[in-house]
Amino acid sequence: MGLGGAVVLLPFSCALFLIGRIKREAIVGSIIAGPAAVIAGNLAGLSFNPLFFGIAVNIICCTMRYRRG
Repeated sequence: MGLGGAVVLLPFSCALFLIGRIKREAIVGSIIAGPAAVIAGNLAGLSFNPLFFGIAVNIICCTMRYRRG
């Protein structure tokens, strides 16, 4: 239960601290895809905690649209 907020922490942190480096669409997609991945992981019966799967999806979504410099 304590890690439930961790799924949306990464996109919100990117939106606050990486202004102008990550496109808005990536943040919104990450906010939607992270919890959806956790739900899908619960339904699929993963052998590990599905929250880690959701966090991995967030990282992938945010780094796909990251602009350097």
